[in-house]
Amino acid sequence: MEADERLSHEEAEALERNSPFQASEFQAHLSTCFRRFTLVDPSRKERVTFDHDLEFLLERESRSLPGLVIIEVKQMRPDRNSPIVGALRSMRIQSMQFSKYCAGNVMFAVERSAGFYKENMRKVMGAANG
Repeated sequence: MEADERLSHEEAEALERNSPFQASEFQAHLSTCFRRFTLVDPSRKERVTFDHDLEFLLERESRSLPGLVIIEVKQMRPDRNSPIVGALRSMRIQSMQFSKYCAGNVMFAVERSAGFYKENMRKVMGAANG
């Protein structure tokens, strides 16, 4: 897969409408691709997203984390009694902060990123590799 280095017309308009920046000031750095499925519990006002098949594109190079699934529980108010939270806890899946963008930078050893996120990436790489 190859990253598109230009903002679409809609993206450029949104950037200029919602920020003090001009689209021409920006260029693509890193693209992140992934697949997502979402479970919804309307009665609890809760969504759970599962992101998988992460792929990072920088220039014409691609790197991936094929064994990793990022699970994010989105709630109106934190509810530790949620069935999904309980299920994740029973499987000993621990919560941690994670940024796909920062992970991609680390995978390409972009300056400043590797040391800054080293501990979390060590955990992520361990999870991705089983």
